[in-house]
Amino acid sequence: DRTGRFAADREAMDTGRIYPGIRIDGYDISGMTRDEAVAVLNSTTETPKGSFDLSVTVGNKIWHITSDTVPVTRNIEETVDQALSIGRNNSTAILNTGMTPFQERRNMIRELSATPVELITVATYDHKALKSEAEAIAQYVNREPVNSAVVSFDFGTLAFGFSDDVPGAYIDPDELFAKM
Repeated sequence: DRTGRFAADREAMDTGRIYPGIRIDGYDISGMTRDEAVAVLNSTTETPKGSFDLSVTVGNKIWHITSDTVPVTRNIEETVDQALSIGRNNSTAILNTGMTPFQERRNMIRELSATPVELITVATYDHKALKSEAEAIAQYVNREPVNSAVVSFDFGTLAFGFSDDVPGAYIDPDELFAKM
């Protein structure tokens, strides 16, 4: 009977759980709540794609910047929210078709069994931490030039003694950050 099918479909749709046929980063998160899916994905021991080890050399000084000092994270919560929204939204494709929004959602959920959805998280690095590393390198390297100056006078030889010129150095921290 139609009322029974409607009630069963509505109950299946209103679980607050991720619908069957949805995976994130290869993990089947079907039937999980948002919090359960986030916990599963956070517990994976895989290093996020995008981990790095970067060397910056200026003169004979080398700085190593790694994903330990500039953390790499994945957009797990955003991707789980996207997974949770699958089958819960409607489109304008049903306009003038006679299909109800409920039927469209029910059909989308049923199609997930035949055509599963694979979502991928995206790894990104902490831009502020990397900018801070670039600024620290620039602060270490940058110095004003110093002209030579008279440091002594020998009255016997009538000769002046001079200090050496010290060349200046400058690295633009914004340019370094962009190159990093």
